[in-house]
Amino acid sequence: MKFFLKRSRIKGHFEGVAEGSARGWVFRPDQPKRPLQVEILDGDQVVATDLADQFRQDLLELGFGDGHHAFSIPLDTALMKSRTLTAREAATGQILTRPVQQSVLEQADHFVESSNKEAAITLLRENLCTFPDNQAIADKLLNLLGHEVIPSHLPGDEQWAACERSRRLLDIVLIEVEKQLQARGRL
Repeated sequence: MKFFLKRSRIKGHFEGVAEGSARGWVFRPDQPKRPLQVEILDGDQVVATDLADQFRQDLLELGFGDGHHAFSIPLDTALMKSRTLTAREAATGQILTRPVQQSVLEQADHFVESSNKEAAITLLRENLCTFPDNQAIADKLLNLLGHEVIPSHLPGDEQWAACERSRRLLDIVLIEVEKQLQARGRL
């Protein structure tokens, strides 16, 4: 007879680099009061480590222990723009994923930097269908399309929250955007 140990799944995200630090959070449900060690990697080389023991109100409100599971690990200036940074929980080696929406925004920025604005627009439009209440994706799409094109056709902040992922509203908005862009010769 074989016994299988129930493995506790680490929860967390690497939210990216801001103000000179790698930021995110990590939590182990079966040990809710224990802060975990985080390693930041550039490729496969560990470049920084620290304890994820900083308080964040949103983590507390989401039920992640006492909310002391965030990290902000200072990085060397040379690493700030590295596209190969990852984070992992040190004891298990589990990689902390980036929130999907954040990855989408970073990938769109990369397309724009590579002078591939059309790829950025396509990526943002596809992901706006997946995350229709994400105002950051909508704002970035609006900026790439040009403010004069559709400001009256995209819902405002309150309307986005109220629509609660309404795909029908999103379809109507995107059809109208396409019509206006085609009329102006931008598509």
